[in-house]
Amino acid sequence: MSPQSVPSPATRWNSSSQLVINLLSFIAPLAVVSGLSVAAVIGIAAIKDATTVDLFPTDRVLDVQITLAEEDWNMIRLQSRDFFDALPESRKFQPVKRPYTLVTAKLTIDGLEFPEVGIRKKGFIGSQNRNRPSLKIKLDHVDKSAHVGGLRSLTFNNNNQDTSQMSQFMGYAFFNRAGSPACRCALARVTVNGKNLGIYSHVETVNKPLLRRGFGDDRGTLYEGTVTDFHEGWEGSFEKKVGKDRLGRPKIEQLIQVLQGEVSGDTILGSEAIGRAWVPTGQPSPELAGLADYRFSDGPGSQTVQAIEARIASLRKTLSTMTPALAEAREKWESDDRLKRVTLNPWSVVGPFQAEDFETAFKRAFPPEINVDPTATYSRDGKPNSDGKIKWTRSRRLADGRPIPLSPQPNSATYLFRTIESPTSQKLTLALGSDDSLKLWVNGELATEKKVHRGVIPNQDMVEVKLVAGENRILMKIVNGGGASGYYFRAVQPPLPPPVFTALKVTAARRTDKQKQVLDKFFLATTPLLQSIRDQLVTAMDEHSSLWTAADFDDSGWTPGQNGAGYEKGKGYESLISKPFDFLENMHQKNASVLLRFPFEIDDPGALVGEGDLLLRMKYDDGFVAYLNGHRVASANAPKLLRWNSRATAGHDDPAAMQFESFNISDHRDKLRSGTNVLAIHGLNVNPESTDMLIAAEIRTSDLNMEQAIGKLVDLDAFYRFWAIEGLLGFWDGYSANRNNFFVYLNPYSGKFHFMPWGTDCLFEKFSKLRVDPRAPLSVKTMGLVAHKLYQVPAARERYRRTLRDIMDKHWDEEALLAETHRIEAMIQPGDLSEPQKRAMPGKLKGFREFIRNRRADIEKEIADGMPIWTAAPSPPPQLKRPARPRQPPRRPPNPGNRPDGKTIWTAAKTGHLEALKRHLANGVDVNVRGDEKITPLFLATLAGKIKTMDFLLSKGAELNARTEDGSTVLHWAAVVGRVGVVKFLLDKGANVNARNKDKETPLELASKPWTPEFEQGVRGFLHEEHGIRIPIGQLKASRPRVAAMLRERVGKRGIKPAKPVDEAAPSSAKK
Repeated sequence: MSPQSVPSPATRWNSSSQLVINLLSFIAPLAVVSGLSVAAVIGIAAIKDATTVDLFPTDRVLDVQITLAEEDWNMIRLQSRDFFDALPESRKFQPVKRPYTLVTAKLTIDGLEFPEVGIRKKGFIGSQNRNRPSLKIKLDHVDKSAHVGGLRSLTFNNNNQDTSQMSQFMGYAFFNRAGSPACRCALARVTVNGKNLGIYSHVETVNKPLLRRGFGDDRGTLYEGTVTDFHEGWEGSFEKKVGKDRLGRPKIEQLIQVLQGEVSGDTILGSEAIGRAWVPTGQPSPELAGLADYRFSDGPGSQTVQAIEARIASLRKTLSTMTPALAEAREKWESDDRLKRVTLNPWSVVGPFQAEDFETAFKRAFPPEINVDPTATYSRDGKPNSDGKIKWTRSRRLADGRPIPLSPQPNSATYLFRTIESPTSQKLTLALGSDDSLKLWVNGELATEKKVHRGVIPNQDMVEVKLVAGENRILMKIVNGGGASGYYFRAVQPPLPPPVFTALKVTAARRTDKQKQVLDKFFLATTPLLQSIRDQLVTAMDEHSSLWTAADFDDSGWTPGQNGAGYEKGKGYESLISKPFDFLENMHQKNASVLLRFPFEIDDPGALVGEGDLLLRMKYDDGFVAYLNGHRVASANAPKLLRWNSRATAGHDDPAAMQFESFNISDHRDKLRSGTNVLAIHGLNVNPESTDMLIAAEIRTSDLNMEQAIGKLVDLDAFYRFWAIEGLLGFWDGYSANRNNFFVYLNPYSGKFHFMPWGTDCLFEKFSKLRVDPRAPLSVKTMGLVAHKLYQVPAARERYRRTLRDIMDKHWDEEALLAETHRIEAMIQPGDLSEPQKRAMPGKLKGFREFIRNRRADIEKEIADGMPIWTAAPSPPPQLKRPARPRQPPRRPPNPGNRPDGKTIWTAAKTGHLEALKRHLANGVDVNVRGDEKITPLFLATLAGKIKTMDFLLSKGAELNARTEDGSTVLHWAAVVGRVGVVKFLLDKGANVNARNKDKETPLELASKPWTPEFEQGVRGFLHEEHGIRIPIGQLKASRPRVAAMLRERVGKRGIKPAKPVDEAAPSSAKK
């Protein structure tokens, strides 16, 4: 709608008020006769007149004013709920009742008054705010026939998470524009009792008007999904909003049945299969000494585990030893590298220069093409002009190695200039990209040109150029025909880690010992002279798998048992583990690996070939690699190379581990053979310290074509579009990423479900704020069960990829999206925002725009060779049981360190009283004495930040990696409370950075958790109430990112590397 077609608020108010004045002579007598107040009658008239109000303008901010009794306002804004209220166990069977009270208020929108409406707080958890609550307004609270434009209720979201103020406004618009029905949305300045609460998003309530507009028919059944999904037994969790439940609920049940996956087909290897297992413990044991030379085979070339490990150790020693010959080669490599490595100086940019059309812009030589003069200024048409507005600008922000946006001015040319210094004459490969066309000159000679219309992505063109010794002049011209514009530039040099690059810049005589070690280590890891040794190492490590997984391997010395292996120290897996395969004594605190073999018979493998799938179904905690007759066919949470004591690379939560997850191994049918076949599984636990572990397997055929079966109940064209938009926009709290914030509508015309988004306050963000595997794809979300099941089908992955690219090609217009952000920013006046919003918006908006600029390149990079494989199965939705009583501060245990004045070793550790500590220890107190929850004095010293006390305790034998009852180490505690100095001290002392607590969280994962009100409340209770330690919450909040960065440096960027086994020596015993 154009601004001219929208009446101003004042105009509409004058019209409405005049109508009321004209009707007063009729209303007053009516009020007397009917017993209604004049205000109530006026209210009815105003509401009915308001049906023409535009509640979703895109060119202005709505002015919303609410007046209500102060006590009512205090009541509704202070009402709240926590995760236990929102996610109780009962919600599996019926939706949770909302805890918010409806009160009466007066509402004014753009000057139009509604005297009596109902108002209550709304929101799940993320939007909880006691000062600026999200609000639901019921217009028909008094007059049941009242509505506005067909809407009987209005929704105002407080943008608590949408601090850019644009995620919902632009997100819903993008869904609608791309053909996936969604709400309308406007921005509103909300004032309550005269106090400005700031900008809210006015989001259209999902109801019949939206259904008519989006689907042409509102007679279907609509359900809302809140942290729920189509899991078995969860059909009652969907909340019916519109329509007949007797028509919709059975369809939900049918979809749940289909998503269970294996409703038909034959069992090839079942839960009662008999197999054999071996756990290499690595623990010498006299009674098991005869197993120390356990052989993988009895034929020629037989290998023992010890022999393989000895060879691995020998090869590793070779790879880490600097011989005189290698030292000489290293010096030559260093010299050669200095000669080849070039220095790239910053870019300078000038433009854009305007032309009549694209052809002219490409062909015309504007002044920089003739002579690069950094002091010159120009007019828009390129003519030299001392008063010109276009001049050269030098910028270090024009970074290499990523797409850089330029001016979107159509039919224009922009020039970039830099110098490259080379120590010698040589050839250099340049990786280029452009939107649209480009020309490149090196030292005045045209090196390449591309006259095309395209979007910029990395490495579109590879060009080899000749450099001279010394300075080389690089000039690049980017021509834009229309729409977005940009470039990509990268000099292809041998990549060097920063420490190596820094060390190389220092002359040999001035290098520190650490820099010498850095160079030696890097050279030994990369030199071609040792490649054959590296290949031998890979082969040797692979021998662990290649021998024991073969079908003809003799496993007669292994432990026989029934399908279902692992152990359980608590409760959960007991019924899933067969007694012979209960490896608690063999695995707990000893090894994270178990090897399993299950033979099965097939008369005719050819009979398994058909339209259905061959499925490997796994229950696993925490990872596995599966082999079919010696060939690797499936894996989850597994390292690339396996050894006898390998660990899972990530945890797999217990609820998910107890359900079968299907892996399609149809492409490996050719590995089957007539007669005896063997499924071999290398089971992986995330840590030997873990309290449980589980591996169970089945192989089944399935006559079900999953995509076709889902398509009978879900409109697939619509779902792929909805799903791809969620992935493109980075919707981390929607259906496909978190089975949250969605509606499903049973379209009466097609009889199929359609999905719609809700709660889009967390779009335009590259990374999820939830706990997700850092290796998960960025271009697609698969937590939603429908999405997960489809994504395991190769044809479905390709269909998603085509849909995603189609949406990007037609609707992802970076120029238009960025322009929209600037338009919205200008539309919001400074006085519209609350004070917190004023502080948060600039930074959030910067990231918002960065997402828009980089999203296409990020996605294209990930899907260039097809969609990434991702098999992680979603667990059932969470159900929380509130503890029977609030947690009490820990009781102090009786302690032999009690002093006459009541002081204990715990108090001394917490307060840093070294003299008292010395007295306690001298009196026989154990430095590792355990209190409630198995904490030691070192934990309290850590929490209090007493580094000198910690150092003293460690010097007296305190266990650095001791664990509390929940599996936490002191490094976990220091990470939670943001103790920067303490974390550095612990890391320097050798604390286990990869240690996982019983929730399988590392210190990095704890330090990286998002700061929410619930998290802050938990930290306050942990520090202040439980341990009496005061840390300013602001200081704690500010320091946790520094702790996370410090830990991330140790464990690798964006992910936890598996911890190195404590003992990598060969196992000396094995269970037969």
